[in-house]
Amino acid sequence: MVVVSHPGPGRVVTIGEPLVAFIAVDGPLMSSVAYTSVVTGAEANVAIALARLGHSVDLLGYVGADAMGERVLRTLRAENVGTGYVRALSGEDTGLLIREPAVFGPTEVLYRRRGSAGALMDATYVEECAAVFAGASMLHITGITPALSPSCAEAVGCAIDLARSNGLTVSLDVNMRTKLWTADRAHATLRDLVPRCDLVFGDEAELSLLTGSTSTVEAIGRLHDLGVDEVVVKRGALGAVMHSPTSPALELPGVPVSDIPDLIGAGDAFVAGYLSAHLDFHGDVQPGAVRPDYGRGCLVAAFTLRAVGDTTQAPTRKQIDDATPDTLR
Repeated sequence: MVVVSHPGPGRVVTIGEPLVAFIAVDGPLMSSVAYTSVVTGAEANVAIALARLGHSVDLLGYVGADAMGERVLRTLRAENVGTGYVRALSGEDTGLLIREPAVFGPTEVLYRRRGSAGALMDATYVEECAAVFAGASMLHITGITPALSPSCAEAVGCAIDLARSNGLTVSLDVNMRTKLWTADRAHATLRDLVPRCDLVFGDEAELSLLTGSTSTVEAIGRLHDLGVDEVVVKRGALGAVMHSPTSPALELPGVPVSDIPDLIGAGDAFVAGYLSAHLDFHGDVQPGAVRPDYGRGCLVAAFTLRAVGDTTQAPTRKQIDDATPDTLR
């Protein structure tokens, strides 16, 4: 069981398909014979990282009633992620992916999730889980789940509606996956969700996709006009920049890490750290602070970069509190 130094404020709800990933550890997929396996999925990654930081998190989603589904549920429970609303569907398969570690750039990823249990999620299921939103602080979604099927897109829209009716902050990480849907379909679907979101994360290309803008500055302005309070531009190793219509842009410098074995998972880790700081600030855990410690996102991402696997090295709150410039060297 993961131990955290002290609990964080607020409760987060997230919705998506948790997967099992098989990661080659001895070369490219075409020749690899050795693999390690981890539980993954963007929403599950954020949930695990937030739970390690002491926040209460509930996941909504489907897995298959198979060995991989049991693996997912056992892992999430061990990480203190709430699985009381996750359904294991008899006769359906848990989604899988097979990939190489990403070190120098794009990496080979094979999805085995077409027709998986996760793609069967729908709005009726979310409505049946409506109680999870009562008393929560935030809903976190990504652009991956709506890409899985039309019913998943409806499920995410329903979750946003329930979140807003319960007064939750809504966070969206675009997380564009070109293997799951086209740019046109992504734009049409996500453009409908954005006006109901308070925080939006994405790189420059993803923000342009959302808005149809040709420049990042224009895209940020359009998102603010749609009602988004904070637009966070991810910049990889350079960190990120937070844009708000009521304050100057806030630079969040990346934290240098040496000998990176796997880049995948850092983006989700950044989001988790950022949301953790947001929850702390608005939960009055940072008395006297004039704004959230959003640099926590870059630090959580840096910890994650130290090992193969999306959340293998996701830090606890104590590790974040004790971190020094030499911690990640």
